[in-house]
Amino acid sequence: MRAANGSRTGNLPLAPLSATPPLKQRSQFRLIGKPVARLDTPAKCNGSAIFGIDVVVPGMLNAAIKSARAFSGQLTAINNEADILKMPGVRAVVKLAALAIANEDAGSQHPRLPHLPRHNAVCVVADRFWQAKRALDALDVVFDGGADGDLSTAKIDAMLDAGLSAEHGVTALARGQPREILERRASEVIERRFVLPHIAHAPLEPVNATASYKDGAVEVWGPIQSVTACQEAVAHAAGCSPDDVKVNVTFLGGSFGRKIVPDYVLQAVQASKAVGRPIKLIRSREEDMQHDVYRPNAGGRFRAVLDDRGYPLAVHARVAGQSLFGAVRKSWLDQTPEGAWDESMVDGIYNQSYRLPHFLVETVDTPLPIPVYFMRSVGSTAAVFFWESFISELAQRANVDQYTYRRNLLADDPLALRVLDAAAQASGWTAPAPPNTFRGIAYNCYIGRGGRFKTYVAEVVELARVGGRLAIKRVFCAVDPGLVVNPNTLHAQIEGGIGFALTNTLKSRITFSNGGAEQSNFFDYPLLRMDEMPEIVPIVLDSERPPQGFGEVVLAPVAPALAQALFSATGRRLDVMPFPEDAFRANA
Repeated sequence: MRAANGSRTGNLPLAPLSATPPLKQRSQFRLIGKPVARLDTPAKCNGSAIFGIDVVVPGMLNAAIKSARAFSGQLTAINNEADILKMPGVRAVVKLAALAIANEDAGSQHPRLPHLPRHNAVCVVADRFWQAKRALDALDVVFDGGADGDLSTAKIDAMLDAGLSAEHGVTALARGQPREILERRASEVIERRFVLPHIAHAPLEPVNATASYKDGAVEVWGPIQSVTACQEAVAHAAGCSPDDVKVNVTFLGGSFGRKIVPDYVLQAVQASKAVGRPIKLIRSREEDMQHDVYRPNAGGRFRAVLDDRGYPLAVHARVAGQSLFGAVRKSWLDQTPEGAWDESMVDGIYNQSYRLPHFLVETVDTPLPIPVYFMRSVGSTAAVFFWESFISELAQRANVDQYTYRRNLLADDPLALRVLDAAAQASGWTAPAPPNTFRGIAYNCYIGRGGRFKTYVAEVVELARVGGRLAIKRVFCAVDPGLVVNPNTLHAQIEGGIGFALTNTLKSRITFSNGGAEQSNFFDYPLLRMDEMPEIVPIVLDSERPPQGFGEVVLAPVAPALAQALFSATGRRLDVMPFPEDAFRANA
């Protein structure tokens, strides 16, 4: 036998392990490829599932938190602390050190959150949470705005516009002579601009954590998406070894990347250390929404000249915005003599397989003090919306059918054609649409970082006129994900991913004033309702390829396919997300 560390145990000699072990033939599979029920479904249906907010540990107190509105804000005064400490159940008022997502250039691949030399939040600790919350609401606390207290959406949009209009960006891809052709044929240039805002993760369960600090060791409980990231961050903040940090993971209650960043865990650890008791700290919905680590904003400027057949001869694509890698993963940036560029900003543009003889892709980073982190589909939601919407406009100007146009551009990529053809066939694209029905099509190949996987997706969105409105009736989603391990999970990812994308497309927008976020709850940051969810038609193609990545891949084509369907219905082009309500007003 061999122990976990590879040393031999017992007296049995073992042959060396093969570096290329043989895999089973498909005929030998017993579970792979068969629908298997999720193991967590019964617990989530009968109420026995334990989420972070459900955690109870012996001797635990509860904490409610209030943070500075501005991301650069600082706690300057608490005017009635003595009165608050007299309220029923209240045990302490704790000032919390500011945290910042550190870049991982020191070697860790996970976010570390060091304390900054200031306090930007305060929590009230009480026997019960609602005692803490009532006391917090009565707390007379003063924060200043700090260096970026004047941050606003107007300033952010001006920076974005300047980035898109700058003379040069950082080159991500250069093929042929796009600049020369665009300059020589300037009168023929087709130009389009797009804008996407910052958006919040908005998990159904707000971030929360329970922490117990004792004698230099820490134990935490909660909805934690990355155990290693949490363990390293807590050890760094508490001044102990990662081996002295025990992490207990509950059900996540929604995350989408948000709960990789353990800022909320460190706040609970600070509170526990201050009072010497285990603390469960829960952020209110408002605190969670206004102190998220947001998906970055983005803008796109696309310029093209068409050939004699109406297909792109030369294209100049530029994406500007707050760089995600620049903020939290500098070592992932691609370095060039012109500067560094962030592949997540142009994911689905620089690495796509449309036939483009002269092609230039650039990025422009517009740094901001807004905390950002990964969100489901990362940068492809923005980049593919820009790119596929621009391709839709080029096809319309060339008077070529949208499906046919893309098929021509993908003629050299047989795997791409498979999914595009499958989506078109399933939706009946080549037949005339039924009365009062409008369709849009979009394609993307989602490529994992470093080319680790390729998953092909094509989607058709179908609108129907219902009274004076246009409603999303069906979404056809064709995918080639390689070998499917569990069809049940795959179908759930298709449905959930499209629902998530529709929320982003139709509703999600964070705006800023006085240094911080304006939206605070679901009344001004709504999610897609159940009655708004369309029928999803999954088309999963058989594949001889190994299993590919899938958790994020179906989101990106939703917005451009929907925008194209809306243009077909109304003649209105959409270049800003979320789409405005009046875009769904049906023409007579």
